[in-house]
Amino acid sequence: MNLSNVLVLLAPYGTESHATSQFVSVLQSQGANVLRTQAKAEVSLTRNVLAGAAYDVLRQARHLQWVFWLDQDICGDWVNIVAMIHASEQLKGFATENGRGGYWPSITGIYVNRYSCNPQRIAAYAIRGREPIQLDGINSDGAAELVPVLAGMGCLLQHRTTFMAHCDE
Repeated sequence: MNLSNVLVLLAPYGTESHATSQFVSVLQSQGANVLRTQAKAEVSLTRNVLAGAAYDVLRQARHLQWVFWLDQDICGDWVNIVAMIHASEQLKGFATENGRGGYWPSITGIYVNRYSCNPQRIAAYAIRGREPIQLDGINSDGAAELVPVLAGMGCLLQHRTTFMAHCDE
């Protein structure tokens, strides 16, 4: 799978790490489209400016089906984005089968950044009293456990319809 249907929103509100720059280069080599904005004084303002620019791009470029938010201190492997897309597709099917509509759920990655060195603790804190959702075919043992987590927008995947509906609100 290539990433030509993915729009990466790079939110620069600080210095972009070398690892992030390399990650973005790999995403582009896999076909991803990257949109950057000039950093603003505040993170929310930067993301709002970026969301407005992305909305305009998505109105014109209908082939872009996925929006991937990426902070300047995040890196990873491009196949993680493919797995996140797969997870969103499966969750949409899960919701439809269980009478909860055919929405496209947003998927966030658990990541370590400068504020947290233990994402498992954050995830465990967030799931008390909730049942995880099992999805087939995500990892090598044939299943992945997805749980609600406390995470920011630094590694968030949304379907274009979800993104645009949110902007239209």
